[in-house]
Amino acid sequence: MRISGLASGIDTEKIVADLMKAHRIPMDKITQKKQYLEWQLDDYRAANRQVLDFKNRTFDTMILSKSFTAKTVNISSPDDVAIKNISSTSDFSGSIKVTQLAKNATLQSGKSIKFEMQLTEDTKDDSEAKEMQSENTKLKNLGITGTVLKINAPDKDGNMPDKPVEITFDPATDTINSVLSKINELTGVSAFFDSHTGKFAMTAKNSGAGNIEVDGDLGKSLGLNTGPKTFFAGIDASEIKKMRITIKVDGKDEELDFSAWDGINKKIDFSKKGLEVIYNNETKDFTVNILNDSVGKKIESVTVTNTNDPDYSLSISISTSTAGQNAEFTFNGLTTQRASNTFQINGFEVTLKGVNTEGINFSSAPDTDKIFDNVVKYVDEYNKLIEDLNKQIREPKYRDFQPLSAEQKKDMTDKDIELWEEKAKSGTLRNDSTISSMLTQMRTALMGAINGKTLKDIGIETTSDYLANGKLTIKEDKLKEAISADPNKVHQMFSKDENKLDEDGNPVIEDGKNVKDLGFAQRLKIILESTESSIAERAGKAGAVNDTFSLGRSLKDMDNQIERFEDRLKMMENRYWRQFSAMETAINRANSQSASLMNAFSNS
Repeated sequence: MRISGLASGIDTEKIVADLMKAHRIPMDKITQKKQYLEWQLDDYRAANRQVLDFKNRTFDTMILSKSFTAKTVNISSPDDVAIKNISSTSDFSGSIKVTQLAKNATLQSGKSIKFEMQLTEDTKDDSEAKEMQSENTKLKNLGITGTVLKINAPDKDGNMPDKPVEITFDPATDTINSVLSKINELTGVSAFFDSHTGKFAMTAKNSGAGNIEVDGDLGKSLGLNTGPKTFFAGIDASEIKKMRITIKVDGKDEELDFSAWDGINKKIDFSKKGLEVIYNNETKDFTVNILNDSVGKKIESVTVTNTNDPDYSLSISISTSTAGQNAEFTFNGLTTQRASNTFQINGFEVTLKGVNTEGINFSSAPDTDKIFDNVVKYVDEYNKLIEDLNKQIREPKYRDFQPLSAEQKKDMTDKDIELWEEKAKSGTLRNDSTISSMLTQMRTALMGAINGKTLKDIGIETTSDYLANGKLTIKEDKLKEAISADPNKVHQMFSKDENKLDEDGNPVIEDGKNVKDLGFAQRLKIILESTESSIAERAGKAGAVNDTFSLGRSLKDMDNQIERFEDRLKMMENRYWRQFSAMETAINRANSQSASLMNAFSNS
């Protein structure tokens, strides 16, 4: 328990607080130093991000070839063909004739789905149930059965996969929408349902020769199946002549009979009508093979009936399909095909847009303006990096403006704190040797010649203003001339990475290693990588543990110092309170004794 001046009348709390202020001065200095190191850490990391960004820009823009391969392409018929350069470093020209565009295979169901709810005894009088029919209605309520759907379609190379994609459904829970969702997600086709006609439509995701093939009991129920249609009639061979087949072509019915049939296990040829029928005596299966593709007919449905049994009738709707096709063209005299209308040849991309058998001429040339703009943008970023880093290493340091303590901030406005800290944060990187060395090396790296040419030869020079600290300037006409003459040579000046050779053509070796002959951008990249690593050793990277870099270890030591100092201050404050409490106790005892003596004298 702390006694605060009850006996002495002294403001003990204020005296102890004032005493502790004096003892806290060393502690405040450590805290200020820690705050300054944290500011310095942030500034180092910000500078390192600039170095990293410029290093990446150097690699992407000046070392990789894509910035120097930009080309303009002149095409005699741009409405029929589009051509753009992707990776070709040399110019190209020629002619192309387009005889056929690539197309995607399509398929439409032969069966129309009507939203007529299959009502039960419990729902037959439920008007709301009747109105709920839609693409979200359960398949079983639409009279659709089957659980398996198999779909095959051309792949991205225009080839038919060996096996179809098989999807399993549950008519009790799945709907038309869920069927469409799974088809579109898992297969090589895009499907949709047209509520007006009640039919499904599919389009292959990839163009090229081939058909969409659908199989499975659900496919049959939806009217999507392609290939042979089997009717399990279960009839004897003796009744075959009584069977009738009705086919619907272009909306018109046409009846076929078996009067000419005189055997079993025999194919009945109706090829002129677009189909053939096979009866198997053992299984009693009726199989109808649709021959649409061979005879040019589009059969919409097939119905099998028995003239002796009016109740026997089996009908299957036939899906309508259109095969995909490859693009056919003649390129510089070579007739060839592609599965897609967009393809690459020798590093440039061709997109066929229309048939043109007369021939389309094309030629390319360097896109001087685009390459020029890329180089100018890079030089601007170089100059900005030089300016920013020079500003930071020359920023004045205001030693009279130390970081503010929490106590000092209490007596200041937000604006005053902002202005103060602006001065206190200044100069954290002043005269930094790592950054200064990098800037000097960068200026040196841009000197000399590559393949006998200097930067000045292509219109890039160091400014004569010494206050600009080595910024670059560009003579537009000279740079554009060099790019137009040979962009590959300009690129080589920046990206060259070869072993240095002596006069006899032998590799130059120093310390057992080949000496490299590097372009300007390659030199800069090495300097930037080295600087990035050095700064990271000092200031770490975002998320790095303090033990892994020097400033972090210093901050950790300061945290430990602050913790120990806090313990000492707490012990010191407790000691002061014990001393003042003892004084108060002694004064109180003396006062009691004095009062007792006074009472004794007054009674005598």
